[in-house]
Amino acid sequence: MNMSIVKKKQVIDFCFLLFILVLPFELIFSPIAFGLLAFVFLVFGDKKNLFTVIKNHYLASITTLLYAYYVIGMLINGSFDIAKIDAQFFLFVVPLLFVVLNLSIEQIQKAKIVYVWACIAFCLLALLTLGYSLAVNYEHRNDYNFIQTSMYHFHYPYDVLYINSGYIILLFGMGFKRIKYLLATLFFTIIMLSGVRMGVGVFTLITLIYILVNFKKLLNFKTLALMVFIVLLGFVLVKNSRYVNDKYFDTLNKIGFNTNEYVSDIGEEYHKVTLRQKLWSSACDALSQSPNLFFGYGAQGSREPLNDIYTSRNYKIELMNSHNEYLTTLLNGGIFGLFILISVFILSIIISIKSNSIDNLLIVVIIAIAFITESMLERQKGAVFFAVFITLIIIEGKLKLFNSTKTLENQLE
Repeated sequence: MNMSIVKKKQVIDFCFLLFILVLPFELIFSPIAFGLLAFVFLVFGDKKNLFTVIKNHYLASITTLLYAYYVIGMLINGSFDIAKIDAQFFLFVVPLLFVVLNLSIEQIQKAKIVYVWACIAFCLLALLTLGYSLAVNYEHRNDYNFIQTSMYHFHYPYDVLYINSGYIILLFGMGFKRIKYLLATLFFTIIMLSGVRMGVGVFTLITLIYILVNFKKLLNFKTLALMVFIVLLGFVLVKNSRYVNDKYFDTLNKIGFNTNEYVSDIGEEYHKVTLRQKLWSSACDALSQSPNLFFGYGAQGSREPLNDIYTSRNYKIELMNSHNEYLTTLLNGGIFGLFILISVFILSIIISIKSNSIDNLLIVVIIAIAFITESMLERQKGAVFFAVFITLIIIEGKLKLFNSTKTLENQLE
């Protein structure tokens, strides 16, 4: 192969991995890294067989349908405003660029490893900023949410989804064998300190599935000792943060464990589970008032109707979405929009199962779970994560299926 071609490919690969590497960090990094990747491909990329490449991986572009539907919905509602769908732009451009990059399984596997390193760096940075805050603001260490505000973060429900995805790749993917459980402990620590209850539940679910899949291999004293250590670590982390303590014990109390005595007075007011109940019931009312059930209110079109309902009910809530992506999609995109979103999940799950990719399947599942309590696609952080992983999962799954088919054909010959 011509050396210049090899170097060009290396430059593209580097920019691709750089884009993956910056995903958990500041919002501005993703568009910069993505723009650099797009520019490098336009300059150095192989564009001779684009039609064939797109034909082979057209299914990976399924998230573009969501973005196209947002545009169509605004046109139908006569309220076109590109600013309302700028956060979702990654749903359109990421799959298109990833498809024409003609990624290989090796490149995707390498991207997954880089992503785990990104999650490791994110967690270490969170601990570093916490340590710095303790050093310079030691007298404030007992403030109610000192730990949560001191740790480096974007928005904890999103951060925890990113970390749990890295945890899945860590456990079920390749690499990190010698330090796998040490890194798992690091991820667990940040997730616990974040106070995201759904995140802890998902982490526990991932761990249980890993234990069931590898039961015989893990049936030893070393693993048992590690599990006891992690449980004790979790208890220590909870008891040393009033914010986290209140959040978890308040949740246990709400589901019938009678732990109210362990929740502080500020915690009862601070962590009301009923907030999402108010948001969801208001969303249902806004849905019943929708001018078009098939196309919805249009991109971000439900915010004003929701705000009117909050005001009429005397809720102290302003311009807040439903905190449920399925409800938000149904409100803004109608039945057709929700159908496209669910189709994306179904396609990803089918391809993951067919290609025997348990890590990809679990990532799809935890995204679907995260969508229950957050309107993830309303923010760039959620949209870029969704676009990147769904696209890579579909491309990798299709490549694995193609390779297994070719292997079977060769064996038959």
